[in-house]
Amino acid sequence: MQLPDEKRLELRTSRLLLVIGLVSYAIFWVIIDRLGMRDPQPLRYIAVMILIAAALAASFVSNFAKKHLRKLVIILLYVIASHFFLLLYTFRLAPVQMIDMLIFLSAVTATSTFIFESRAGLLSFLLFSTAGAAVAAYAVKDPLVDIYQFFAAIAVLGFVGFMAMAYQMRMLDKIRGSEQQLRNAIQQSHRYDFIVNTSREFMTLINREYKYEAVNDAYCEAHHKPREILIGKPVTEVWGGDLFERVIRGYLDECFKGNIVNYGVGFEFPALGPRFFDVTYYPYRGAGDEITHAVVVSRDHTEKKIAEDRLIHEASHDALTGLPNRHLLTDRIGHALKKKTREDDFDFALLFLDLDRFKIVNDTMGHLAGDKLIIAVARVLEKCTRPGDTVGRLGGDEFVLLLENTNLQGAEAVASRILRELSQPLMLGDSEVFTGASIGIAPYVSGYARSEEMLRDADTAMYRSKALGRSRYTIFDEEMRFAIKEQLTLEAEMRHGLERGEFTVYFQPIFKLTDGTLTGYETLLRWKHSRRGVLGPSVFLAVAEEANLIDPLGEFVLREACRFLSRLPGKDTFVSVNVSAKQFQRHGILESVIQSLADFSAEPSRLMLELKEASFARGFDEVASILRALSRLGVKLAVDNFGTGNASIVNLKGLPLHMLKIDGSFARGLPHDASDRALVAGMISIAHSLGIVAGATMVETASQETLLRSLGCDTAQGFHFAEPADSSAWLSQAR
Repeated sequence: MQLPDEKRLELRTSRLLLVIGLVSYAIFWVIIDRLGMRDPQPLRYIAVMILIAAALAASFVSNFAKKHLRKLVIILLYVIASHFFLLLYTFRLAPVQMIDMLIFLSAVTATSTFIFESRAGLLSFLLFSTAGAAVAAYAVKDPLVDIYQFFAAIAVLGFVGFMAMAYQMRMLDKIRGSEQQLRNAIQQSHRYDFIVNTSREFMTLINREYKYEAVNDAYCEAHHKPREILIGKPVTEVWGGDLFERVIRGYLDECFKGNIVNYGVGFEFPALGPRFFDVTYYPYRGAGDEITHAVVVSRDHTEKKIAEDRLIHEASHDALTGLPNRHLLTDRIGHALKKKTREDDFDFALLFLDLDRFKIVNDTMGHLAGDKLIIAVARVLEKCTRPGDTVGRLGGDEFVLLLENTNLQGAEAVASRILRELSQPLMLGDSEVFTGASIGIAPYVSGYARSEEMLRDADTAMYRSKALGRSRYTIFDEEMRFAIKEQLTLEAEMRHGLERGEFTVYFQPIFKLTDGTLTGYETLLRWKHSRRGVLGPSVFLAVAEEANLIDPLGEFVLREACRFLSRLPGKDTFVSVNVSAKQFQRHGILESVIQSLADFSAEPSRLMLELKEASFARGFDEVASILRALSRLGVKLAVDNFGTGNASIVNLKGLPLHMLKIDGSFARGLPHDASDRALVAGMISIAHSLGIVAGATMVETASQETLLRSLGCDTAQGFHFAEPADSSAWLSQAR
């Protein structure tokens, strides 16, 4: 049976007292015998010694004796005291001898005080001893002890007993205090153990031999090993020699110098997988203020790091495709520019890609299908590039590819591969979708200082690809740079021109070919540029549409036309205004017309709006509904540049049109070009078959006028009849 530590100490002390008592009894027996005081019953000595020896022997073989040896010793003390009382009675000792006997008994009592667990037990033994001695002394028939000697002996026994009791009281108090301190320490230790072992932080105690002396439960669980295996094991066996020498040992040595060490690290745990920690080494000082151990606390911040990484990823990547966004793209392009300054042989290029038919898919199949198309294209672009390249999405259907360690030929090869892949159908659920892309390539050239400059040039090249027919790639060159610069300059000047009122409206008369009478005027926008003189719309109109200036310009022309119309005499003369397709797409044209007519009290029937034929190529139903609303208002409608667009005759037939205006490019070949003559005749015939007026533009010679009249054309305009002029010139003639 395994006894606790305090029980083992008690057992050893009890055995020692039994040995001392056995030896003392033998010596006492010999001394009594030598003094000539033979005991008539010597078996009493032998019996007591046998009892002591039996108790001592039993303490080695019997668990009961081990557990209750203190009580056996107390019983033996009572037996020894009783034996002394018998000796007093038997030998009728002289006073001095009797006092010696009582002192000996007192010494036995004093040395055995630890045996009594309470003051009551010790007091009971002292009273028993005193009473027994008194009874033995007075039981003698011929007492040889006078009263003073007796009280002296009792006083000695009482004094020794009192001292023994006081000693025991102090010892018991100290023992109880120590026991209480021990219990408190054990409870505190248990609390510390509970806190340490319930903590999810990893805590270990490592000595100067780089071995574990303590580990908490979380650490054991992470390594999937019990505490008994880890305690005493070298750190190298847990983490491996390479990691220990490369990382851990240096931190431990620094800690053993008295420094607190902190660092972040990632580990692969058998039970937890990859985790990220903040690790802190605290020096532990033992006796003498010497650093004996390192307390290592590892705080798991894996979830925090994952959340931080997710936020960083979301901030730098497109949510739909997972590709790098504009912020990350510009950052990587910036790194490439810096690398080029360090490594002259490093080449790279940008590809700017815009899908050609994305709006059709988005409008006809819905935004969900559009998102699926964007994702599918993103995967195609990743497939066409190398692992070191960057494929990013700027937004909408625009993508950018950064090709590093690639020259112009390599960039062209990637662009060709992308065009081939995108020429194949993409599956969106059960539907096949065909798309394409216009790609602009901007290879690195000296002079680029910022990422935005390369992006701008690649974007410019992409728009050139769209202008040249789509589904192709174009390489940026200096001419494009110059054209862009001119466009930006022109755009800025145009904005200032609008603010300063530099734009004006000219009017060109339209005549009936049957009798030559004036039937109307067409408005023509002019820009009185402060430096370049009067500019026609062919110079600035395309830039105005790109810069979103077409709305304010169109509004200006419409209001000037209504102003002119309100001052123009007669009821049959109309004024024609060109309206761009973008004005129709923004759904504001109907409101603008109503407001302008109302502001100048102009007749709606005298206003004609001209829409280019190309405007009918896409979104016909939407355009048609606006045209019908304008027609119900009383406004006349015309198709301009007829013959150059993709308008369907069937669609035109269903519109409330007043005139088809034949594009001026067909009039140039008249009267000699047979093909132009046949085409013009056909277009006049189409107009008449639709029941509307056929008008010719850009008529510059009498022979052209004669031919057009012979072909049945209804109206004509051009320099042959009159050049455009401002409103004041025509109003003065009309009066």
